[in-house]
Amino acid sequence: FVAANTLITLEKPQLKTGDIFLNDTFLEIKKLSAQLKEVRHKYFNAKIRDEKQKYQKKDKELRNQISNHLVKVGHTTINAHKIASFDPYDQNHFANWFESEWMFGNDLNTGFDIIIGNPPYVSAVSMARTNEEKAYFRQKYPEATGSYDIYILFLLRSLELSSSSGIYTWIIPNKFLVADYSINTKEKLLQNGLVYSIDVSVFDVFENTSVYPIIIFGSKTSTKEFSEYLLEEYSNLEERKFIKPSKLRDFSTFSDFNIQFSSGATGFEASNIKEYVSEVKTKKSIPFIVSGCIDRYSYVNENVRYMGLKLNNAFIEKPDSLAESKWKLWMNRKIVIAGMTRVIEAVYVDTPLALGVGVYAIHGFERFNPYFLTGVINSKFLTYYINKKFKDKHLAGGYLAINKSTLEKLPLVTPPKDIEISIIELSEKISNLKASNQNIDTSPDEQRINELIYKLYKLSEKEIDDIESFHFEL
Repeated sequence: FVAANTLITLEKPQLKTGDIFLNDTFLEIKKLSAQLKEVRHKYFNAKIRDEKQKYQKKDKELRNQISNHLVKVGHTTINAHKIASFDPYDQNHFANWFESEWMFGNDLNTGFDIIIGNPPYVSAVSMARTNEEKAYFRQKYPEATGSYDIYILFLLRSLELSSSSGIYTWIIPNKFLVADYSINTKEKLLQNGLVYSIDVSVFDVFENTSVYPIIIFGSKTSTKEFSEYLLEEYSNLEERKFIKPSKLRDFSTFSDFNIQFSSGATGFEASNIKEYVSEVKTKKSIPFIVSGCIDRYSYVNENVRYMGLKLNNAFIEKPDSLAESKWKLWMNRKIVIAGMTRVIEAVYVDTPLALGVGVYAIHGFERFNPYFLTGVINSKFLTYYINKKFKDKHLAGGYLAINKSTLEKLPLVTPPKDIEISIIELSEKISNLKASNQNIDTSPDEQRINELIYKLYKLSEKEIDDIESFHFEL
């Protein structure tokens, strides 16, 4: 067993060649490596403690000899020292590098037949890395982009470590199937025999953690098309009884129509604006909301929790550090959408409104009336669609983690004029009623919009039944 940092390899040496004495050195390294492999084999089979200690001592001697010869042929002294100091018998030893050639005696070009992994799930934003490590990961794993999770690096590394006919299987977060940061890595796995994924996220695999895992399996020799599977019961995993989820029809998307989305406060910006948020309304301030303030067709800036603040009413004055484009978004009309929700919730706002973390907005409507888009977004069909299409974004309590990329991929079609006008009128009516009384029952008008949406997207009776029978958690 080896404890090591699998993501880090030894620096590749500039090997010297052509000298007869160097050729002799290469042969000596090969001979000593063979002896080292034999010593470790004998150690493994030894039964007497004294005998084991004898082989441990011989192992160290051989490592030091190999290390000295490696420097002669072009390895750095750092590399040589790492190889010499790697002690497979010390149960407390941890190597900050990994090379199967030196740790297992594998041929450089052979690789492992089977790789099984449960990698750490740590976001690139929160993982502790030196500048040197960041540069190393950028250079070695170019497919890992954006705010990736470190498990992505392990998936990429497994392709390097596996043999040409190798099998790999991992348990990883379900975000892998839909996250923007995993697109390049998923594509590389697909090119290397990714066969299927099994969603085990509903079975509390890891107790007392907010992790929603899937199992992925691949074989480098496979030519099968990738499939996503579900389990009816956890015991079906052992029996290999998988369920193929129903496939949604393809539609044009909001992105195809060039609908423009933006995010509320993000990253450092979110913490930087905190000092400008208060309960005091001034001539220069505007209402401030977070995701939980938004409902379908309405919002309130009451009982706002933000970065440790608890505000009965929330307002914000223009922060000095805020980008002009962000303040302009807040001042202008927009459709505001909750990012953390059980059902999609959106409201059209034509007055100034500041958006905190986890809030998104449509600010470019193209040819569409904003009330039409608001009606479409709030429909049962879009909540059903996002739950099915992006099932791997679900969180505890039935919540969905919606982001800008997800919203851009939602379905949108060009409406016939009569349906468009009807949806606009109903959406505006509901918005006005909610503005005067947020608790008013507008469900009959909302259901009429749902029925118009079914016609708009030309859904079949079976599709409509599936949507109407879907459990919408309000």
